[in-house]
Amino acid sequence: MASTIHCCGTFSPFRQEERGETANMLLPSFARFRDDKASGDTGIKFQGSFIHPRPEFYKYYFYLFTEDSREEGRAFFRKENRLCIHEYLKRREEIFAQDGLGWSYNVRLPRRGPATPFDENHPRWKDAEWAPPLDEDPDPPVKGGHR
Repeated sequence: MASTIHCCGTFSPFRQEERGETANMLLPSFARFRDDKASGDTGIKFQGSFIHPRPEFYKYYFYLFTEDSREEGRAFFRKENRLCIHEYLKRREEIFAQDGLGWSYNVRLPRRGPATPFDENHPRWKDAEWAPPLDEDPDPPVKGGHR
């Protein structure tokens, strides 16, 4: 079977329940992962938000669940498991090259800085985690300018 990317909805793994939101998201599960692998699935199954075309507005972090992951469920979504987009793309290519399987999730953070439309004092952003302005972001850029 050829490697493919499957898109399975949108979600944010953080503060979702506190905001009263629900999502059609499958949490990482070793049992379901083994079932997918046993059925011959390969490639990346993606759950998350689509990438905004303006990299100066948002920073994206990715979580890549594989059979080598240490945690499952909500515990998997720790900051220690975050990948910048550059690292995520490298790991994704490794999975494709090995005809492997991974489940990909992402979260987007609003960026600080004058090039963004966000008012950090607005109540919507009260508990937001902010990313640095694009020109101060230490992560390597990828095609399209995201870091």
